[in-house]
Amino acid sequence: MSTRTTITRKDIDRLAVPAIIGGIAEPVISLMDTAFVGRLGTADLAAVGIASSFFLLVVWVLAQTRSAVLAVVARFYGEGRVEGIAGLVPLATWMNFLVGLGFFVLTNAFAEQIFKLYNAEGEILAKAVEYYRIRSYGHPIVLATFALTGAFRGIQNLRWGMWISILGAAVNGLLNPILIFGWGPVEGMGIAGSAWSSLIAQVAMFAAAVYILQ
Repeated sequence: MSTRTTITRKDIDRLAVPAIIGGIAEPVISLMDTAFVGRLGTADLAAVGIASSFFLLVVWVLAQTRSAVLAVVARFYGEGRVEGIAGLVPLATWMNFLVGLGFFVLTNAFAEQIFKLYNAEGEILAKAVEYYRIRSYGHPIVLATFALTGAFRGIQNLRWGMWISILGAAVNGLLNPILIFGWGPVEGMGIAGSAWSSLIAQVAMFAAAVYILQ
C-alpha cells in the first residue's frame, strides 16, 4: 500500500521565500550603487545606470549555468547518491570562473565601444567606463558563486543562498558611503569607490559560499 505525501503551501514557502531573497543580491547592489552615486551628480548617476545595466545583462545571461548545476545535483540528491556529485561542484565552479574571466577580458577591453552603443558620450562615457572596468572584475567571482549556490539549491537548502545574498547587500551598503565620500583616514573615491564596494561585496559572497561548502 503506497503512501502519498501532500505538498502544502508551507513547503512551497519554505523554498520560495529564500529563493526570492537569494536572487536579489546583484540587483540590490546595483540599486544601492545608483542611490549613493546619485548624490555625486547626474553624470555619475547616468554612468552607473548604464554600466550596471550592462553588467547585470551579462551576469543573468551567463547565470543560467546555475540551473544546470541545480538540475544535476537535485537528481543525485533525490536518488540518495549525493556522493556521486563530489567532483561536480568544484568542476562547475571552475568552469563558471573561466567563462566569467573570458567575459571580463572581452568586455573590459571593449568597454568604451560598448557604452557608445548606449549613446553615452563625454563625461558620462568616461565615468561609465571607469565604473565598469572595476566592477567587471566581478564577472568570474559572481559566476563562480552562482555555481555554488546552484548546488545549495539542488540539495533543497535555499537558506544558505539567502544569507549569502543578505551578506553581500550588507557589505555593499556599508562600504558604499565610506568609499564614495570618504570617512576618517579613508579618502573618497567617487564613482570608483562605488564600483570597489560592489566588487568587495561579491568577493565576500563567494568567500561565504566556499566556507559553507566546506
